[in-house]
Amino acid sequence: MWAQSPHSTYGVALIDWIAWCDANAIPEDDRLPISCEHLPMFVASKISHDGASHARNIMLGLRAWHIAQGFDWPFGEDPLVLGLKHAISSNALPSTTHPLCPPVLIAHLEALCLNLELLSNPFDIAVFTVACCAFWGISCLGKLVISSPSDHEPEKRCSFSWDYLPDKTTLSGAHWHIPWTKTTQHHGAMMILTNLADMADCSLVKALEHHFSCSSTLPTTSNLFAFSNPLSPTSWSPMTNPIFLTCCHSIWKNAGLGDCSGHSFRIGGTTELLM
Repeated sequence: MWAQSPHSTYGVALIDWIAWCDANAIPEDDRLPISCEHLPMFVASKISHDGASHARNIMLGLRAWHIAQGFDWPFGEDPLVLGLKHAISSNALPSTTHPLCPPVLIAHLEALCLNLELLSNPFDIAVFTVACCAFWGISCLGKLVISSPSDHEPEKRCSFSWDYLPDKTTLSGAHWHIPWTKTTQHHGAMMILTNLADMADCSLVKALEHHFSCSSTLPTTSNLFAFSNPLSPTSWSPMTNPIFLTCCHSIWKNAGLGDCSGHSFRIGGTTELLM
């Protein structure tokens, strides 16, 4: 019923709720379903201590717990709970919110291009290709790479099979199918990347061409940005988010550029294309 990814978050919500009930001597009979008296006090405590994002996830987790146990979630239109939702989005303490993400700039891509071995190193080529696709495609990094080698939902990730857009001779762009998104679920979506005249050495299609040529022996079922790896039992390894960002951060630090997060590619890519 529930996707695999929110399981840990929902579990934290239940643990936090039980701990709060224990600390405040809430009787067992009042813990499920949660009363309109206790929920606002609990959520208010989470906002003040853990921040808006965590409090929002707590609300979602408790709602999922009620539904899974066969209870209605009666707080959808409750005025006090609606007020709490407003507080979660606008009144959280500054100390509990994340700082704004800096954008990835063309300079970041150029630093990768200069410092990665892009002639014959499959890993470096894959890193540069992911960076170009995430930047120019304004893509969520999670749609391009996996969180870890033990990814529990491989059917939601892009595979190595791919196609160019019809105008293959000019390499005007590339596209592939994303098997799953939050909004379309299993229908997925088509990701389209077009080449721009001013991309120069940071051309995403040129990077894709090189990546697929260098790793041409990979099976079509492997991760889209997997790379040949003689140390791997299967002779290839998937590109993971931590490995990718660690490589990028190392180069950017040596180049005097600030650290960026996975979201920074979308921020910088959007700004560049608008400019």
